[in-house]
Amino acid sequence: MENFVADMIFIDASLERVFVALVDPNDVLEWLSGEEAEIGAWKDGVYRVRRADGCLSGIVDSVDEKVGISLLDCFWERDGDEGRQRCGPTRIRFQLQPQDNGVWVTVRHDDLDAAPGGDWHTFAASMRKQWVEATVALKRHVEGI
Repeated sequence: MENFVADMIFIDASLERVFVALVDPNDVLEWLSGEEAEIGAWKDGVYRVRRADGCLSGIVDSVDEKVGISLLDCFWERDGDEGRQRCGPTRIRFQLQPQDNGVWVTVRHDDLDAAPGGDWHTFAASMRKQWVEATVALKRHVEGI
């Protein structure tokens, strides 16, 4: 089991607006470039975003508009050169920390098991790349840029 910070970014917006962008299906579709989203923003709710290249899915463990949202049993399934790949399970945490007139958003992966026979370091590098792209898209979406 491994843990790592996938990305951290400052968003110039209110805590409430950033939180809504993490849990509102229409917002999530925008910043995660999704085609379909099912977001149950309550304990044991489903968090699933289907994209053209695969799917992110998990179960909501905790949700608090002042702290963020934590997902259990998360899997990234995606299509690649080697066919369909499924990575996980992991816990993904979107941690919110207000500062000045904005919010620091940290995306953490905890309790990560790479796919059976998989390489944890390759998976972590891939997840970091995807989360950097996603958090930049989140920032652009929330700030309207």
